[in-house]
Amino acid sequence: MHSIRRIVLCDGVAEGEFHKLNITGYHTADTIGVNELPYLLKKTILIEAEIDALCLPKTVTVRVSHYLPGGIAIFDDANLLPVKVDLPEIVPAGRFPLVLSISFIRRLDAYTELTVTVALDTETATRSFKIIKTDAPNYWVSAQEPPQSKILKSDDSPLAPIIAMASRELILIDQYLTPDFLATLLASVHPNAAVEVLARDSHKMRVEYSKWSQKLTALCPQLEVRLNNTFHDRFVIANGTQCYHFGYSLASLPKTRISRVSQVVDKKEIVALKAFYSTEWAAARPVVQPVSPTRPSLVP
Repeated sequence: MHSIRRIVLCDGVAEGEFHKLNITGYHTADTIGVNELPYLLKKTILIEAEIDALCLPKTVTVRVSHYLPGGIAIFDDANLLPVKVDLPEIVPAGRFPLVLSISFIRRLDAYTELTVTVALDTETATRSFKIIKTDAPNYWVSAQEPPQSKILKSDDSPLAPIIAMASRELILIDQYLTPDFLATLLASVHPNAAVEVLARDSHKMRVEYSKWSQKLTALCPQLEVRLNNTFHDRFVIANGTQCYHFGYSLASLPKTRISRVSQVVDKKEIVALKAFYSTEWAAARPVVQPVSPTRPSLVP
């Protein structure tokens, strides 16, 4: 008989070297924090099992259930996605470990519970997660999901889907972000998102942004641009929590040079980055002002 040891909920899983799995956003408690409803939840289920070599698994099903108060089903999906079972080329004798992963996107409509049920042939296991209210900004999940990290070349940039994630606020930090290229990026911005841009303070940039000011705010009324020379690297921050680091200027990503993008997942680094940004933003030179009603700074 097979046995299901553990069901884990996380943000993502990537295959590493030497048969390792790199897990990000691991839920250590049986809770899922969101700050508003409805909420678009994007997660990965990780299943740790022990397989009996004498009767290899034939079927694996995963059901994710979410109910309104009173037991009304919002969704209750059997066979959520095809679960691929990669068995070893040489199956060891006796019992051996097996790890499976499956990703899903679902809308949450109530502060109730999310239940994950896994069936491995006749063996079943269930884990429930209580949905609680906390500060976890909603994300606008696009068809093209941005990677946690990626080596980039030419037209391989994940910049548009990263920008599209920001449903309420977006920060772009890039010394070489010119107004003409910024105009192309604004097409990917969610219509409700406020945008702050921190670029290089030079005479050329001041003149160019002055010329483009009205056109940019027509594209995004909640846009504000300031100039400052403190930052070297390039960063994109969506909704104050999703941070991405770019090794090359955002404006140069569509070109043929090889670069890399990676998500900043360490909470201490995110807090430090936001603190540095807040200080430098306050001291930066304003060149484009928002035309929408007054709004608070995106970073407290």
